[in-house]
Amino acid sequence: MNSAIQSTPAPCTSFEDALQRHQHLASHEPDDLWPECRSVLLHHGAATEPVALFYHGYCSCPQQFRVLGQALHAQGWNVLIPRFAYHGHADRDATRTRLLTPESLVETASQAVDVAVGLGRQLAVCGLSMGGLMAGWAAQMRAEIEHAVLVAPAYNVGPVPRAVARPARAAARLLPAMNRPWVPGADPADGPRHTYPDYNTHGVAALMGVGQALMALARRRPPAAQRVTFVLNENDHSVDNTAAEQVMASWRQLGAPHLQSYTFPQALGLPHNTIEPEAGSFDPAVTHPMLLHLLATGEIVPPKETRHA
Repeated sequence: MNSAIQSTPAPCTSFEDALQRHQHLASHEPDDLWPECRSVLLHHGAATEPVALFYHGYCSCPQQFRVLGQALHAQGWNVLIPRFAYHGHADRDATRTRLLTPESLVETASQAVDVAVGLGRQLAVCGLSMGGLMAGWAAQMRAEIEHAVLVAPAYNVGPVPRAVARPARAAARLLPAMNRPWVPGADPADGPRHTYPDYNTHGVAALMGVGQALMALARRRPPAAQRVTFVLNENDHSVDNTAAEQVMASWRQLGAPHLQSYTFPQALGLPHNTIEPEAGSFDPAVTHPMLLHLLATGEIVPPKETRHA
């Protein structure tokens, strides 16, 4: 197994232990974050039956999942939304994400599982893009996960064909780290303040390193999670859907018993980020009820709405 995706689990043994562990991790977060970008813990003062752990996407922060987290909290869940390192800074400078490594991503994801285990009895993990990839890591590696929901998981980035993904990642790591705008020509001040207007080539290479290691492992070992759901988007060109489909195929060949998937049809016109609308990019009533129902019941109920106007 690639050492970059290994971790040493240290699950919390009680609710009080989980609170203390979270407070310790949160106390080491930088001072220059937007307030909404600090790690989030919504709890009911004691362990609950269901627990949700959300992983945010690359160049976003915990704010991305706040609405979904609050909705589940109102339904009686304890909810944890950790911040990945180098995200959520008020200067919105993606340059710092060049310091991301596969090891640092796994460390944050693993520590979050350790805390979430102490918050309740049935743990659901969900993430988008980079967060979907790390939910895939949790599904692959951590048996404490009752249900993992991988939304647009970034096992490979959209513009890079899988056949050349490994040399492309190696080249990106050898070349100087560079920032590139998500939307060429756009005003950097546009977009939600808790997101970065650019991505960094070394940061993306770190994601690709995790994705490549997990794809290789999926060919040899089924997921440790009890259930896994993939939620893809036919209209998504930011990630490589075929890479996620390959992971599903690998797990099915190994006999993974509780594996399902759903793909939002292209006709809905949904963007890559189907969690948090940016500049009115879509109506969350299209995706949120489906995702909340999926997390609560494990059942996929496709949205009824047609294309967003």
